[in-house]
Amino acid sequence: VLASETEGLPLVILEAMALGIPIVATDVGGLREVIISNENGVLVPPKRPAELARAVSALLQDPTYAGAMSDRAKETVRRRFSVATMVADYERLYRKVWRDHV
Repeated sequence: VLASETEGLPLVILEAMALGIPIVATDVGGLREVIISNENGVLVPPKRPAELARAVSALLQDPTYAGAMSDRAKETVRRRFSVATMVADYERLYRKVWRDHV
C-alpha cells in the first residue's frame, strides 16, 4: 500500500511488483505510468482513505483476484522495467539527443 499525495516513480512499487506483491496505491504521479488499475494493481484517488481500505480489503478477501494481479504485476516489471530494458531505453535516448545536437 502506498498512500502518497504526490509521487514520482517509487522504486519500492517496482520492487514489490517484481516480487508479486499486489499493489494498492494512490493515483498520482509516476504510479499511473506503472499501474493499470484492476489489471496489475489498484489505483485509488488520493486523500480517500475509505476507498484505499476497500481496495485493500478486496485483495485480501479474494486470493484469486490478488494472485492474478500479482502475476500481471511481475510481468509488467519484467517487460518494462528490467535492467536490460532500462539500459536499452537510456541508450535510445542518448543516441537521439546526440543525433539532435550533432
